[in-house]
Amino acid sequence: MAGLLLATSTPASAGLETALEKMIGRQAAVALAEQFGTESDPLLADWVKRVGDRVSAVSPRKNVRYRIQVIEMDEPNALALPGGYIFVTKGLLEFIHDDDELASIIAHEVGHVVGRHGIRHIEHQILAAILISQVRDRGGEVAGLGATLLDALLALQRSRRDELAADRMSVEYAARAGYDPAGLLNFFNKIRRPDKPSWLDTLFATHPPAEKRIEHAKKNPYFRSPSRETLITIGDRLASEGRYNKALAKYRAAAKQRADDAELNEKIALALAAQGRQSEAMALHASGASGLAPVPSSEAPRRALEEATPARQAVLAVHRDLSERQRLLAESGQRTQKRLRSASQRHEWTRRLEAALLGMPQGLDTRWIYVAARCFALSAEVDSLLRSGWRGVRQANGAMHRATSVCALAASETDPTRYLSRDLLSGIALDMERAGKESIEGLARIDRAIPDLAEADRIVAGVMADLNSPYVVPWTNPWGHLAALEGFLQHASSCLRRARGHVDAGLRSATRARARSERAALDIAAAAASPAEHVIFRTLVRARLGVTDTAIRDLEGRGHSLGDATVMLLYTRSVGEPVSSLEASRQAGASWVETAERMGLSPETQAIVLRLLNNTIAEEKIPG
Repeated sequence: MAGLLLATSTPASAGLETALEKMIGRQAAVALAEQFGTESDPLLADWVKRVGDRVSAVSPRKNVRYRIQVIEMDEPNALALPGGYIFVTKGLLEFIHDDDELASIIAHEVGHVVGRHGIRHIEHQILAAILISQVRDRGGEVAGLGATLLDALLALQRSRRDELAADRMSVEYAARAGYDPAGLLNFFNKIRRPDKPSWLDTLFATHPPAEKRIEHAKKNPYFRSPSRETLITIGDRLASEGRYNKALAKYRAAAKQRADDAELNEKIALALAAQGRQSEAMALHASGASGLAPVPSSEAPRRALEEATPARQAVLAVHRDLSERQRLLAESGQRTQKRLRSASQRHEWTRRLEAALLGMPQGLDTRWIYVAARCFALSAEVDSLLRSGWRGVRQANGAMHRATSVCALAASETDPTRYLSRDLLSGIALDMERAGKESIEGLARIDRAIPDLAEADRIVAGVMADLNSPYVVPWTNPWGHLAALEGFLQHASSCLRRARGHVDAGLRSATRARARSERAALDIAAAAASPAEHVIFRTLVRARLGVTDTAIRDLEGRGHSLGDATVMLLYTRSVGEPVSSLEASRQAGASWVETAERMGLSPETQAIVLRLLNNTIAEEKIPG
């Protein structure tokens, strides 16, 4: 079997290996999707698929079909299965900064598929199992144990080598697809550990340290001397999405390699014109100003600063209150994180007991197997809830920080030419006050789940230990003993139901607070924008949501802010219902974020999309 798998030098054997890859990958993908569930929101799923399809299209490996999906896992991660199945977790979407980071991560996973790393790992496992068995037969258990340890260390070394190879391919594929490979470096900087790992951690790590990966990636030719064609390809993609500042940076880097390119100068001129920088654009445009977009006229009336002063004072009051709430959240957050860390460490021992059960099954005793299977399922639920708890803590802290910064930004804007109206400031004050309360409540609900989580984990661990006790002391009444263990597991299941209720409510509250804060930040950016910037911001919204400029203008023309219009159009794209149904359902005093949530648009989706928009908007302020 191993010889058959490893003999891949002929076309026939290579085809067999590819068929095996597809079969294994398909089965593993189905199991993974069933265990965690796939993302049901069409906007998020389409976004990841669109980026993934663009990246996988440049892959040199064409004998597999790439399938990119989002799974409902809290941990920020991505993984590639044999045969082209790539999964991105929901937690990762809350972690990345922009499309360039997402594309670089997906390109890394495509690199694993191109390198056949998954199937190679399986082949080595099969061969190693055969060799270790032979060593054990000839040299005894001690020799077999030594061979097992050596194989484990070699497997880790191969894994780290595969990761560096996938990083190298990630830079190449992302750039060829029109994405900035610097997104990979930005992601590594975010996951870099503040402390230096111990030699033991390094020895048994499946991935190289982030510092080494950054150092290795920077050796890629793209970062030393990117080709002119690559820079233009990336610039074109950025310009098509309204990200003109970044596009101009790429175009100008390309122009340094050849300054007399009329077509490239035209691209630069059009990007400058889109920003309203007409004089700079005219100097480059081949035919004067005829093809340039006119500078947009002012669309918003400028009111006196004094009119908004009372509302600004209200924002300042909320900011002071949020600063105090942020201090309280930090204190309670430390306690919650300490309790979560303790629960997570205890759960590691439960996972070790799982391995013991797998190693010593009670033959054909179906009831024993049933109880053991329930233990595995409940342990997996504990693991899932712990991960969700950590995610809730991150969301609560992020939401409070964002709400505080939004208030500080709104209160500090005193330029009378900036249109931060009284109504806008009053709305921000009310929404940020709610966001602060929701952040606190979200963390409190997570904290409330920990005792039930810990109790369920202790019960499951105890039952697992008891299931192994017949190997030490035989049970006098096995069926009665197993019935008692089932009763304990029933109680553990009840604990987990309560914990799930608290964790889900905490996550909703924290992500709703984050969505409120991001919507308010978008409104401030739009209100304080110049006319040309406002047009660019609409372009960014249009590119992110896949809607028309007319739809955005229509909602703004009816008095909705850009932030509210974005939430309303996001509802239409994700839920599939017209804006009119959302408007008809709005209750007095409710924000559009709350209304959209009540009508089926999750606050998680709102927070992710609004945060990504704000990230790009912050980078697209027109210089000067």
